[in-house]
Amino acid sequence: MRRAVLLGILVLITARVGFADTGCLIFSATPDSYTAPAGSTFTVITTYTNCAADTSIFIGGGFGSDESVYISDISFVDPSFFLAPGDSATASFGFYTFDPSAPPGTQVDLNINAEYAVFSGVCSSFDCDFVGGGFAFTSLTATVQEPVPEPSSLLLLSTGALGLLLKARKRWQGRKSS
Repeated sequence: MRRAVLLGILVLITARVGFADTGCLIFSATPDSYTAPAGSTFTVITTYTNCAADTSIFIGGGFGSDESVYISDISFVDPSFFLAPGDSATASFGFYTFDPSAPPGTQVDLNINAEYAVFSGVCSSFDCDFVGGGFAFTSLTATVQEPVPEPSSLLLLSTGALGLLLKARKRWQGRKSS
């Protein structure tokens, strides 16, 4: 009898967790595409929106996956905060660094995930009842930028070319007059 009662309680707890409200979280990268030169680091910014009317959401961090050899380093910021019903927030998600050897024009698809927990009512701490949770997913594209010469390099190149042209013109005029 005692086992049956314990089994019944376990089934009820499992059913409550299994059918719990998982909230309504809209998770996106803002913007959803980035362009940066090889060897540089870019910051992924994410937006979180609680679209539920009666539950608060705790954003408990996140992680990303990348199958590309062209990303040499990833550092996650791991944002942690509460969103009341209807609220939105924007936060730095992580820093991605392109490998210096990445060919210009290379596109990398990044998948990022946010872990969240759902609490009943409006709360800003863990004083509300936990009712569920999960992961939200989004993706973005990062492109290695074509190298752009610095203005000073262009000025130096132009000055050198002008000097060579003037020297060639002077030689040409010297031959023409003799």
